[in-house]
Amino acid sequence: MVGCWARRTRSALGSRRDCCRSPTVWLGSVVTSGSGAAWGGSRRSHPAYGEGVAAIRAAALAIATERGLHAVTLRAVAERAGVSHGLVRHHFGTRDGLISATVAEAASRTMYLEINDEAPLSSRIDRTLGELRVQYSTMLSEPGTEAIDDVYAQYRAEVGQWLDRHGAAADEDTVLLVVAALDGLALQRLSRGDEVDVDGAFAALSRLIRQLGRND
Repeated sequence: MVGCWARRTRSALGSRRDCCRSPTVWLGSVVTSGSGAAWGGSRRSHPAYGEGVAAIRAAALAIATERGLHAVTLRAVAERAGVSHGLVRHHFGTRDGLISATVAEAASRTMYLEINDEAPLSSRIDRTLGELRVQYSTMLSEPGTEAIDDVYAQYRAEVGQWLDRHGAAADEDTVLLVVAALDGLALQRLSRGDEVDVDGAFAALSRLIRQLGRND
């Protein structure tokens, strides 16, 4: 159904780097204003001029996190965003293009494990639970999706820098091990909630990294 997401991700989004650097470009603030009374009915709110794309992306992500990617259709997103079906098609082309953009946005927002973030790991994960579900379901159903691969490449680079700061080896295998451990903690939080102490586990991981640094 959506096998061509990966091929269309860049064309739907433009620069992947830009979306990671400035997530507000994706969603922004949706400002609505009346566009005149409907024939015999109430006034309908629409995004202000120039904010239609941001409203579409926000609506698509909201639908995906609430109901799953299967619910992301051109018409459903147009209705949620308060724009015309034609505007959604104009900016994203097909449903595959819209889903590609939604997956990329979800993945870009799950950089919750930034090593410099002082917030507890559990709260970082909880901020993006819906986006994580979209990300992991896509990883299972559509392996090799470009948007997610791009996010993980950036994530591996950040983990490598974290290891360097602790004096630990930042070779490819060690970086992969840490990323896998953090992914595992995220999945534990998603599936079991407060039953698992992910904050304690992350503290133990950090101690191990510091110990590796001292040994090296």
